[in-house]
Amino acid sequence: MTNVEPPCSNQPERGAQLESTEERVASVIEDVRRQTLQQVRPYVLAGIGPVVVFSIVEIARGHATVWAVLQAVIIAVMGVAFFVVRQTRRLAFVVCLGAAGLCTTGLMHYGPLLGTGVLFALSVLAFDFFFGRRSMFLVFGYLVLLTIGAGVYASLGAAPPWWPGPLDKSAWARLVIGMVFRIALVALLFDNALTSMRTAITNQVAARLKQQEAESEREQALSAAMTSQRLETLGELAAGVAHDVNNTLVVIQGTLEALSKATPAEREELIAEGLTAVRGGSQTARRLLGLARHSSEDVGRCDPASVITSTAKAIQRVLPAGFVVEVVCEPCPLAAMSEGALEQILLNLLVNARDASGGHGRVEVRCKHEGGRVRIHVEDDGPGMSAEIRARAFEPFFTTKARGEGTGLGLALVQRLVQKASGTLTLETDVGKGAHFTIDLPTVVAKAADDVPLSATRGDAGKRILVVEDDPQVRRMIERALSRAGYEVTVVPTVGEARSRLASCRYDLLITDGKLPDGNAGGVLEAYRAHHADGPAVICTGYLDDDDVLAQLERDSKLVLVHKPFATTALLELTAHLIQLG
Repeated sequence: MTNVEPPCSNQPERGAQLESTEERVASVIEDVRRQTLQQVRPYVLAGIGPVVVFSIVEIARGHATVWAVLQAVIIAVMGVAFFVVRQTRRLAFVVCLGAAGLCTTGLMHYGPLLGTGVLFALSVLAFDFFFGRRSMFLVFGYLVLLTIGAGVYASLGAAPPWWPGPLDKSAWARLVIGMVFRIALVALLFDNALTSMRTAITNQVAARLKQQEAESEREQALSAAMTSQRLETLGELAAGVAHDVNNTLVVIQGTLEALSKATPAEREELIAEGLTAVRGGSQTARRLLGLARHSSEDVGRCDPASVITSTAKAIQRVLPAGFVVEVVCEPCPLAAMSEGALEQILLNLLVNARDASGGHGRVEVRCKHEGGRVRIHVEDDGPGMSAEIRARAFEPFFTTKARGEGTGLGLALVQRLVQKASGTLTLETDVGKGAHFTIDLPTVVAKAADDVPLSATRGDAGKRILVVEDDPQVRRMIERALSRAGYEVTVVPTVGEARSRLASCRYDLLITDGKLPDGNAGGVLEAYRAHHADGPAVICTGYLDDDDVLAQLERDSKLVLVHKPFATTALLELTAHLIQLG
């Protein structure tokens, strides 16, 4: 027996798409109806006064009828409904019903005049527009019966004397047939126009949904490909980073071995060398995190000259011997871009220049502060680009490399990162004249732990500090340093335990890690602020990518970020300063 596939395995998906399209169409039409009511509103409100005045005049002239009074009441109710009724469908029903009421009172009071015929047509069209074809036929039938009834009413001699004379049965028959024919014709034409409008809206909504779906799929593909591109450039840097890490480990190992045999004078020099190596290793780790994580696209801050120098030094080790990177950087303020994003940009541009030149050539990277912005130039002496290639250089997935040798996302990612930082990117190039990229970035005002004025005072006795750190070695180091300085220290490894401590005791300072087993610094800060709204706090971490915490760091002068690794002396000075502020 042959297994047969279900004939429509994607029926649920298609059904969902149709339902989504219908919902969007209904929403658009409902919006059109709502706007139409808003357009009708001033005309109805403007008509209240004249109708009421005209009814009063009619009564004063001795032409008083119940229909004249009802007409004034109906239009007044319609005007009040615009202020009282909020739901669109209910308001539309009141307006349409009021229009039918005006038809009734107009015909019974004024007779078969031109204005009454216009009201008939408008009433039928209003019901069709707001409630559909069925309601249009219902109100149309009502108006036909009304006209017939008015004819019977007049033929019995009960018509008001200001009607245009008595009409015989044949005259009323011609009037009814003519009215029915004309209004029916107008209603059918209008109904066809509404059907065409709904079809056009449906087609436009369906096309828009398909376009949005295609754009979403393309954006997802682009995001995934750019993640791959980041990992690819990270691989280009791996050898250079490994070299830096090995150098750091060699210095630290040699320093520790030499300390046991060193004289007191030599120990200070060895300790200084070891600390310098640790700081270098910390910068390398932060560079790797900034590149590998998706948050490298987030807007942060960095010292552009330092990032350019360190990135060029790292990648130069893995570039061919015939390819030289020259760096000329002037002192610059902090740029409004994360270190990871700027390194990604530099790596992409340098790797592109290497590939274009075949591994032989020169790239000059310059950085200066001009006009309140940081301007970075990356200029190579490669083959350059033609005008056709230049026009598509930043287009995603466009590449001049052979199949399998490039994704076509290098320059697209560069442009995206620059735009994310509210910067500008320009390219000047021509065949045989190399490529010159210029990046303009806004600057930011520095705010970090290094900017805080520190004092080397000993800790005040009795001041309580809560330390939240999951690593036992780091926890013991911080506890030991603070306890020796005279503080009362409580150490916990998790956010949950921190919350329990904060609920039972007031602390003068919080020191927390950025990442914890059951949460992050944001959770600890929230619990701390609940009990000590303006208390000082320090976040000690190797990498911070929590947008909420980063925003708090920008606006809270008593919240300070300290990058790991850090010197205990610096932490003690910062602790004393913050407690004095608190």
